[in-house]
Amino acid sequence: MAALFAELKEEVQIVLYDYMLTSNHETYWFSLEAIQEAMPPEVSGAFIHRALKSLVDDDLIELGGDGEGTALYALSEDGIETVEQALEARGVKVRSYQPAPSADRILSQIHDAALHRDIEAGLREIGEEIGKSNSASEELGAEKELIVNEIDVAHQLSQKEKFRVARLVALIVPTLRYIADKFGGQALGELAKRMIQLLLGAM
Repeated sequence: MAALFAELKEEVQIVLYDYMLTSNHETYWFSLEAIQEAMPPEVSGAFIHRALKSLVDDDLIELGGDGEGTALYALSEDGIETVEQALEARGVKVRSYQPAPSADRILSQIHDAALHRDIEAGLREIGEEIGKSNSASEELGAEKELIVNEIDVAHQLSQKEKFRVARLVALIVPTLRYIADKFGGQALGELAKRMIQLLLGAM
């Protein structure tokens, strides 16, 4: 059992390392639920929590909070070095290491309420602006229907209780960049630019 627990602790550290590699520069603290999302489904939250407590005691993970009672975790400098050593021991070169797809951030309506709401509202606003703007119809012409459909699909995804940020980014950011270029200096173009920044910052 000790060996299995040691393996679990290593996997928890690798999950946090993956999250850090795919996150923006300000976001490197993650909740138990976010860590559990990237772990095999058969591993219980209680077991992961015990592993986190042990890693905090070993100074490999730092314990923080969101100010509302939710515990958040981040790798310490020693923890980062430990993960890199573990990867090298597995024959993986750190310089060429790519996080697993499961490291994509999952945005939750419960745990990321404000950001989830901002993304949904931003996509809805862009869709409504295109729908009511005469200049948008003139500028987009035959492409308007396609763009409206793409925004609608992205908006539907953003309304789900949970969604992968990377999937939403891949789906809609190219369209938003097109809108930002097409309507540069106009309200619609500025909305698209802000939405791009919001989405990329959420990764």
